[in-house]
Amino acid sequence: RLVKLLRSEGVTESRYSGGRFEQHRASMETLSQAVALRRKREWDAAIDLLTGDGAAALEGSEAWFIELARNYRLANRHDEAKHLLDRAERECRTVGGILAERYQLLTAEADWASAATVARQLIDSDPTRAKNHFLLGRALRWPEDEQRIREAFVTAISLAHGASIETVIDRVHEGLAPHLGSGFRTEYRVCPGRNNLGSLVHSDDDERYYTKIAPWPGAIRREARFYQSIVPLVPELEDLTPRLIDGRLLDDVFYLTLQHLDEQSEVEDAAVVQLAVGLSRIDYGRLRGIDGLGRRPMWLDRRPATLSRFFKHLHRKSANRELFSQLERVLEANSYSPQVRRLTAELSALVQRSRAYDSIRPEDHYCLAHNDFVPANLATDPVTSSLKMIDCSSVGVGLRFLDLATYFANQQRPFQDLEACFERFEALRQTSAAERIYVNLVFLFYRILHGGPAATSEIQDSVIAPAAAAIRRSDCVREHRRTRGRCSSPPPS
Repeated sequence: RLVKLLRSEGVTESRYSGGRFEQHRASMETLSQAVALRRKREWDAAIDLLTGDGAAALEGSEAWFIELARNYRLANRHDEAKHLLDRAERECRTVGGILAERYQLLTAEADWASAATVARQLIDSDPTRAKNHFLLGRALRWPEDEQRIREAFVTAISLAHGASIETVIDRVHEGLAPHLGSGFRTEYRVCPGRNNLGSLVHSDDDERYYTKIAPWPGAIRREARFYQSIVPLVPELEDLTPRLIDGRLLDDVFYLTLQHLDEQSEVEDAAVVQLAVGLSRIDYGRLRGIDGLGRRPMWLDRRPATLSRFFKHLHRKSANRELFSQLERVLEANSYSPQVRRLTAELSALVQRSRAYDSIRPEDHYCLAHNDFVPANLATDPVTSSLKMIDCSSVGVGLRFLDLATYFANQQRPFQDLEACFERFEALRQTSAAERIYVNLVFLFYRILHGGPAATSEIQDSVIAPAAAAIRRSDCVREHRRTRGRCSSPPPS
């Protein structure tokens, strides 16, 4: 797409000949190489390529601005990205792509108010593009702006299909005909979450179903594959997830219909632990080789939800080194206090010197992981009253009970609540010292990243100090200090 954009700015074979065309063909190759580096997450290398002499002919084009700003953003060099986008808006004839990249930068910084302003500019520049209206609805505040979110999303749906929302609902009904009685009703609803276009709730006297509407088919296709291909291979998942009713792609918008579950304002810790224990029993040996699992984790950025997805391959020394390297980089780029950065460096050294990763064995300690195990993604089956997990687009293989750390951290609970939970339940007491280190790390850094630099002093006593102390006094770390050897772990139950 970037190469096409470059051509639209005049870099075409028909316009150039001889040496000038060769120069611009080289520019296109440079841009393609930069995109390839970005996809391999080699952002600094891509930046060096785009700012080097070989990209001189590219400089100043909209494609160059967009790709360079994107790599600055992904490398957490946000100030450089901002300055570059400011320059781009001054120098480029068209700024649609520039505004779209600025929107991504603002959302990476969780500056949703400014992102909404940029989305309105995108709508002004192209009011017929469905995605622009989705970006506006995504940036508005829930539930304060619910009505405006609804208007933006309904407009996006209508533009995407070239039809009214009522006509779209009729098309969705085609896949539900075997399941709905003659008296069913369908209602469009806005729901929490920034990656959907709302939902449809279908109900009659006996049954209720729920249709997720996703503007980016990739994630929801993964969720559909989970229900279609993985759940049948793992029968226990039928008790942990809602039933799949239908999934279909209509005009590049995906509609996934599931059994409707009841939202809960409060959930007992015991029910959450029971669900997490159920996941832990679906072990690595049964999951190995299943297509769609074990995908590479999302890279770490300021959004804490990505943490548990990055805590993968923890049995490898290289993965541990890369994890802490990224943590330190994020903290520095976002101006966290020297105290927090020193603590991160200390914990990195403790974990790597103790070689806790040597005690993590995939066949014993890895299981099915939800990877976004937050209260909004847990709901109750109205028939069995059991707690189930929803929004399974990020499901993969991970270390046992990292999901629990995410759950407690997302609720902004003190560290002592997590510790008490692991002491209270027998299944959790049997986790190894090495596993507990990583559980504590996920909880600690989720809270640090969630609050941002300004909030670290507020959670110093309730989160940072006790979590760090628990890691320091871990049997894993103490045994290393005593033996200068590898951390040992009791055999898993």
